[in-house]
Amino acid sequence: MSTGNRRQLPLVAIAGPTNRYRKRVAEAAIEHVLPTIAAMKEFALDGGLLSYGPDFPEMYRSGATVVDKILRGQCRVTFQSSFRANTNSSSI
Repeated sequence: MSTGNRRQLPLVAIAGPTNRYRKRVAEAAIEHVLPTIAAMKEFALDGGLLSYGPDFPEMYRSGATVVDKILRGQCRVTFQSSFRANTNSSSI
């Protein structure tokens, strides 16, 4: 699509219900030569151009470590600095 000298690109949110169609969205973007970016690594692995977002497995591992320490009765101050909630990853 083009309006004057500006090119307009569609924005598709790949999350929740649309997540199951990420491969079809990536294939359509390739077919129509549209750049794509998503927050999930799986989108890039399915053919999307780029992904940048939280590293969910690492966040879950960190959360499990915190829960384990709480259940073992360790003081909250002891492990607070070891929890990193802002871990991001990118895939091309």
